Amino acid sequence: MGIVSFLLVAALLLSGAAAKRDTLSPATGDKQQRQPYEQEKVSDPSSLTGEIKVRSEPKTATTQNQSQDWYEWFWPPIWSSWALFFAALLAARIALRTLTAIDRQANIADRSLALSQRPRIKLQTFAINDDVFEPGGNGLTIDLGYEVVNYGGTDATITDSNCTILLRHVSEPSDLPPLPPYDIGVANRIAEPGTILKGGEACRFSKRQGIAPEREDQFGMGHLRVYVIGYLVYRGNVGPHYRIAFCRRLEREGFTPIGFTVVENSNYEYQD
Repeated sequence: MGIVSFLLVAALLLSGAAAKRDTLSPATGDKQQRQPYEQEKVSDPSSLTGEIKVRSEPKTATTQNQSQDWYEWFWPPIWSSWALFFAALLAARIALRTLTAIDRQANIADRSLALSQRPRIKLQTFAINDDVFEPGGNGLTIDLGYEVVNYGGTDATITDSNCTILLRHVSEPSDLPPLPPYDIGVANRIAEPGTILKGGEACRFSKRQGIAPEREDQFGMGHLRVYVIGYLVYRGNVGPHYRIAFCRRLEREGFTPIGFTVVENSNYEYQD
């Protein structure tokens, strides 16, 4: 950048000096002074004093001077002026490209810094609140609690989410279906779209799921497996959207909860 600035200043100074020299050049005045004077000799035969010289007025060169001035406007008489002109153009172009490259690198650095401090969300501390079941109007109700934590460096905006309690009979295959059977609906959202979790913030959520009376005995005898499945989509201030999915299985003995374990299934449990 220092070399480019030096070239620009030098080009401007030399161009100004050339213009000043052309202005102070006495070429036009000399041409006017060198205009020939027409002389006429008048002889008076009757006069004994001889010849009388009469000096006529000089002819004007307005048209010639205007043509020359017009020529000098577009074609400097010194070739070095053209060299300085093109050098200034080249220096200006180099400076513009340099500034553009600097701006691009600054944007890349800002984006890299923002991505390195991107939000990161995880779900943890799944637990049954109080008893495994609470009496409900039409049977027993599972009262689930869990925590959503943003352990990243910037705010996270939730755009979509789901939490589903899945009950499966032990007679069904132990492996979950390849396509997660999420119960899509407003009631199963973890949080409303647009909810913001600040960096380092943890929020507690709950989920209640009723069990039909005809399935109470199956659960009591240990014939029903309880899964908590879901996903959460969020974004930061810059960059793409991120998605995490979770799958937990409730371990219990009868009506006594032991805890939740992670189900190792890449279709159900992953994190961007």
